[in-house]
Amino acid sequence: MSNLYLCAPQMEDIVTRIQDEKAGGVAIRTVKSFLSKIPSVVSGADIVQWLMKNLSIEDPAEAIHLGSLIAAHGYIFPISDHVLTLKDDGTLYRFQVQRSLLRGSP
Repeated sequence: MSNLYLCAPQMEDIVTRIQDEKAGGVAIRTVKSFLSKIPSVVSGADIVQWLMKNLSIEDPAEAIHLGSLIAAHGYIFPISDHVLTLKDDGTLYRFQVQRSLLRGSP
């Protein structure tokens, strides 16, 4: 996927696929924090790996850029940071829009 200029329907399709655990999407999980649990999160590294594997992206920087575009358009947001860029590490992200609300998905 060399052309990262995506229109909204293409980006929504990618976000829908990322969230669909039954079809090979990333595992959305609850993470234990110091005194609490953080529900419905995914790590930045998981998103980058998924993008590379499922969109045939060879360069991690390209996958990070695409993930950052997804964040900049409001589909994901970091739990503990206010910078809307995707990090290829354990930073936790949450999907802003549930899969069922994107383009009328079931």
